[in-house]
Amino acid sequence: MNINTSADVRGSVFGGGEAGIVKEGVVVNMNGGEVTKDVYGGGALANTNTDNWGTTTWAAGKTSASNTTTINLKGGKVNRNVYGGGNNAEVTGDSKVKIGKKDEGE
Repeated sequence: MNINTSADVRGSVFGGGEAGIVKEGVVVNMNGGEVTKDVYGGGALANTNTDNWGTTTWAAGKTSASNTTTINLKGGKVNRNVYGGGNNAEVTGDSKVKIGKKDEGE
C-alpha cells in the first residue's frame, strides 16, 4: 500500500485490510499526504503473516522474519498513532516501523 503526497485519508489505514486473513507480509509506504487517525501495519480484525505459523509453533521452514509487516514513514502527517501490529488482530512474525530516511543498503 502506498500513500502519496496528494492522499487525504479521513480515518485509519490498515496495511493488512479489514476482517480478512493475509498469509504473507505487508508493506505500507507513506511518502506524503495526511492520515487523520492511525496507521496500522497489520489489519483490523485481520491477522497477517499467517503462513509463518503452524498449529502450535513456527511452520516448517519459517521463522519470525520469513514474512514481515513493515511501515515506511518518509513523509506526510499521521494525526494520531502508528502501530506495527493490527487492531484486534495478530501479526505472526516481525513488525518494523521505519521513520524518516532509508536504511543503509536500501
